[in-house]
Amino acid sequence: MFGKVGAVGFLPRTCDRLYPVSLVKVNPETGEVLRNEDGFCIRCKPGEPGEMIGKIVNNPINSFDGYANKSETKKKIIHNCFERGDTAFLSGNFFTQFQC
Repeated sequence: MFGKVGAVGFLPRTCDRLYPVSLVKVNPETGEVLRNEDGFCIRCKPGEPGEMIGKIVNNPINSFDGYANKSETKKKIIHNCFERGDTAFLSGNFFTQFQC
């Protein structure tokens, strides 16, 4: 959209409720999601690389049904992402966030 090599898309901040995704910091060697002193995921700032996670919301648009293998599904779900009790799925995709 902006003519930059490697760009994969654009998601306006107004889409947060409809398509709640975030980039979070991960350990570059282990791929483990990094958390702050309160135990919550750390959002990436513009220019920082991170893994895309999607908030799991129980509605037809945002549901996460998982995989046929329940143990693989369990590995992809993280809890207490940005507040106590919330859940998200790990996409396995790493991006760098740019601000327009």
